[in-house]
Amino acid sequence: MVLRVLLVDDHRVLREGLEAALNALPDIAIIGSVGAGADALARLAETHADVVVTDQSMPGMDGLELAASIRRSYPETRCLLLTMHEEAFLRAEARRVGAHGLLPKSTSAEELARSIRLVAGGGTAFPPEAAAPDGGREGVRLTPRERQVLNLIVQECSNVQIAESLFISVQTVETHRKNIFRKTKAQSLVGLINFAHANGLVKP
Repeated sequence: MVLRVLLVDDHRVLREGLEAALNALPDIAIIGSVGAGADALARLAETHADVVVTDQSMPGMDGLELAASIRRSYPETRCLLLTMHEEAFLRAEARRVGAHGLLPKSTSAEELARSIRLVAGGGTAFPPEAAAPDGGREGVRLTPRERQVLNLIVQECSNVQIAESLFISVQTVETHRKNIFRKTKAQSLVGLINFAHANGLVKP
């Protein structure tokens, strides 16, 4: 059986390198290579993919959002995330949204191919669980709206600007901010921003 794989990464050179390496294998066929989450969903509307391999950190729709959309609209398609941030928090988020694997972007083509076969066969490909160095923040669960607010906080937007951008009230923004600080256990704005960067939650 030849596995149909869709590649998603906003870096064209990386996509082309993966495409060449994976297409050389007899049991994997790259059926598309796109640079954005929206393009990936458009491609899936046209043709079936057994596995989507996507970068986590992309402009616009990131890998977590794409994985969640794929789970809702194409539940038969498996999703494998590639990331530069090997953090327990990101691993937990990937599981929560329905991704089937999370690998560092430094993973070799050979290991990536093994992981593609694994998730296509019903397995998962996540890094081993590790003790959290920050008091257990791997259990953090941010809602999609909280993640949007967090990204705008990192961009130094005021509560008023965030409210206008998301079409919500300033009071609602303040509630989201309190929940984000409580969930992440950040003690300051600088600590919150560092947490967001360290866990790959900031869109480039």
